[in-house]
Amino acid sequence: MLLLAGVSTPLWLAIAAPVLALVIALLILRILRRQVLALGYLEREEDFIVRSGVMWRKQVVIPYGRMQYVEVNSGPLERRFGLCQLTLNTAGAGATAHVYGLPAEQGQALRERLVSAGEEKCCEQQRHMATGAPGQPLCSWLAGHRWFALHLLAEHR
Repeated sequence: MLLLAGVSTPLWLAIAAPVLALVIALLILRILRRQVLALGYLEREEDFIVRSGVMWRKQVVIPYGRMQYVEVNSGPLERRFGLCQLTLNTAGAGATAHVYGLPAEQGQALRERLVSAGEEKCCEQQRHMATGAPGQPLCSWLAGHRWFALHLLAEHR
């Protein structure tokens, strides 16, 4: 028997509680390490890929042409450690990507690269639309069905 705070406690209970707390803390640290290792992003020529999750893995592929805006956020704790969170929003409802734990300078640089890649892709798509270049689905559809569009215009005059 051990006397803790004026109460007699069995020795096994006095040892089991700290050991259990230590085991739980080690498990939490292991899970956190795996979660951090599961986070990642990849910049490719045509799109941006974000992956996350340990048990339920998630991979989001966002084409640069579908990006609407990119924002960099940081709360008080993140600012204290020089970190930020990058959020990439698209035209689709369910295609929002988050990149957590970036160093602040790296987050700003990544944001600038993504914005410039999105603007470049948007200008490229507009050039294709204006010139009717083949290879683009909408442009080739319009080129192949130009007679239908002219017929509709003629009917509405």
